[in-house]
Amino acid sequence: MNDPKLDIYFLVFASIILFSSFILFIVIFFNYYRKKQRKNIIEKEELKTRFNEEILRAQLEIQEQTLINISQEIHDNIGQVLSLVKLNLATTDLSKPDVLSQKIDDSKNLVAKAIQDLRDLSKSLNTDYVIEMGLARSIEYELEMIKKSGIFQTSFEIEGQLYKIEPQKELILFRIVQEVLNNIIKHSKAANIIVK
Repeated sequence: MNDPKLDIYFLVFASIILFSSFILFIVIFFNYYRKKQRKNIIEKEELKTRFNEEILRAQLEIQEQTLINISQEIHDNIGQVLSLVKLNLATTDLSKPDVLSQKIDDSKNLVAKAIQDLRDLSKSLNTDYVIEMGLARSIEYELEMIKKSGIFQTSFEIEGQLYKIEPQKELILFRIVQEVLNNIIKHSKAANIIVK
């Protein structure tokens, strides 16, 4: 016959072991969860640090490329136009009034073009202007300036809803788009530029 006390002791002992096992399982699971959570936090911080480093590197590259583009724009376009004005003025002959009048008119037009080119350049470089206009409008403005050159046909298409991102990120994206457009102008031999 089974002893009822022995059965009770066995039942209590089995309950204690089962309860202890359950508590141990919870403690192990909790520790595992916390380690996993700490690991995720550390990975997230590392990703954030790497992302910030990449953003900084991209900003520096964009600034460097922007300065190169400014230099080239001033040298190639504005400098060339002003050189033509200087040449016109240097070759004026006061004894020929009809030629003189034409050279003065040509010089006025060239100076007006240089002023407009400088305005366009300063607008595209002004970070406040880009931030104020927003990314989409800034890109559209760049395409309008390219189209005015008469060399390219441009179009800008937007699908979906526009939404704002951080101004600094918009500026970085805009500078990237500017660099892409500059590369298209220099290297693609394309007639049409379509931005979607």
